[in-house]
Amino acid sequence: LRRELTSAVTPEEAVAKYKEYKERTEAQRLEALKRSGLFYDVYSPKAAARRHELRIALAKRCAEAFIADMKQNRFDDCRLRATTVDATGRCPIVPSYCLQDPDTNALLVRAVPPATSVWDIYDALQPCPGLAGFSMSTARTSRDVRARFSSSGEARSAVEALSSSTRAGMDKLRPALVDPSPAQKALVLPPEMSAPVRVSKDEDLSARIIRHLNVFLGIAEEVTEKVLRMPGSSEFKLDVQVLFLRRVHNFCFYSGQWCDDAWDLRERCGVLCVRAAMVRLSLEGTWAGQHDERLNAFLSSATFVAPDVSSFSDEVSRRVGELLDANTTKINDARYQCEQCKKHFKGPSYVHKHLRKVHQDVIEAVEREVYHSAACAAFEADATALDPQRIPLALS
Repeated sequence: LRRELTSAVTPEEAVAKYKEYKERTEAQRLEALKRSGLFYDVYSPKAAARRHELRIALAKRCAEAFIADMKQNRFDDCRLRATTVDATGRCPIVPSYCLQDPDTNALLVRAVPPATSVWDIYDALQPCPGLAGFSMSTARTSRDVRARFSSSGEARSAVEALSSSTRAGMDKLRPALVDPSPAQKALVLPPEMSAPVRVSKDEDLSARIIRHLNVFLGIAEEVTEKVLRMPGSSEFKLDVQVLFLRRVHNFCFYSGQWCDDAWDLRERCGVLCVRAAMVRLSLEGTWAGQHDERLNAFLSSATFVAPDVSSFSDEVSRRVGELLDANTTKINDARYQCEQCKKHFKGPSYVHKHLRKVHQDVIEAVEREVYHSAACAAFEADATALDPQRIPLALS
């Protein structure tokens, strides 16, 4: 623009040129935004479907790990009961099988660049052994990604894998191991929650919620029965079931909050809830009544429905069919040609099979176009849409 604004340009022409420059820059910023990983993460129906699938996959993985811990009797010494209570109504605790700090054996990627999709990070981490948790912040302009692993060695290996990834845009990431908090405190529940009758009620109520959520997430009935049929006292069984809900479903039994991941659970509900010393009360108080109401309301209203992408899948199938036909040319009754590479085949079905196998990039481009168009439509309909002027993106 400065090169164009010479001394020969009139003030009116300068204003017109500036207006044209501004419109062109705004269009470039919008186009850069629509090509970004951030845009895909926020608006693509495929990203929404992946979030749903990821939650299911991680829940199943955590359920398997929980059953493995049960077989090794790692919960035998766990008791969700306060030993001491400070002036704030909290109980100091140390990391154990009762308390699983999500920052233990975890990595953090701060401020993921807008050009990068969080799914690029997940795809780079997925082959890493021991992946046990994954979290992506919902903030649109400042995104953090966290991942938890089964051991410190696996977490270090994952940091190295991310740092050396050759995927586009990954060189801008700065993954680092997280230092877990050395001292944490659990919330201590009101005394009425420790009464034997209340503990028995909560054992039954937590079992109902486990069955409910396990069905939602497709966790095998065999797993459910192993957890609910674990031998022991009513108090012990309640503790195991409460831990199962936290570690597998990120569900806080005492607040009735179903959270997105382990970090969201810690942020919204604290690191753990423990009962006070065992008491014998004949009547329950207000807190226990509200606790029942919260959980019954959750059981009656909670849903977990996969995003409906059938219309997009149908559109992809239709366009791919058109593409296959357009790239298949009949030479004669016994010979058909692939228009991509000019090879000949004895029938159209063979050309179609060849196109799907050898020219997969052409097929994938159709799918990307369909989902990108859907994302653009969602962006246009969003009243709080991302502002291209506020997001730092490289312009072509």
